[in-house]
Amino acid sequence: MISKIKFIIIFLLLSVTANAQSLKYQFNHLTKPQVQVLKQACRAGIADNLCLTMAAIAWQESDFGLYQINLQDPSAGIFHIKISTAMSYTKLRNTGFNRNRVAMWLIRYPTWTTKIALSQLKFWLRYWHKNWLKAVGSYNGGYKWSRKYARKITNKVRFLKRHIKF
Repeated sequence: MISKIKFIIIFLLLSVTANAQSLKYQFNHLTKPQVQVLKQACRAGIADNLCLTMAAIAWQESDFGLYQINLQDPSAGIFHIKISTAMSYTKLRNTGFNRNRVAMWLIRYPTWTTKIALSQLKFWLRYWHKNWLKAVGSYNGGYKWSRKYARKITNKVRFLKRHIKF
């Protein structure tokens, strides 16, 4: 029994260390456009004390703009806004053609995408009575917030706190 517990503790420590090294490698190899996305995400969240949260979400969702389409959701943009969510921010009828248009807008107009992402995050903060962990988990999981996603964002926020100089 004790050896199982030791194994689990060692495994968890190695996992955390490997994850930290992976984040460090990713962060140290950002391109100039990725750094611009990081800055844009951070600036968008400053007024609401969500700078690092927005940056962490952009990192998690699109690797700071490197991968802006997920056909499985479907979602698009630097914050991977679901197409159905973005549609609700327009007055367009929900047709296949208009969903394609909105997907393109999410990629082409990062300021619009960022406003939607911040609006969604603020909605979830209100919904969960300022519980940051549940709000972040709901950014990805909706009303059934994702603890796993929230943990990923938490790790990225912690990393950014240690490595970004303001």
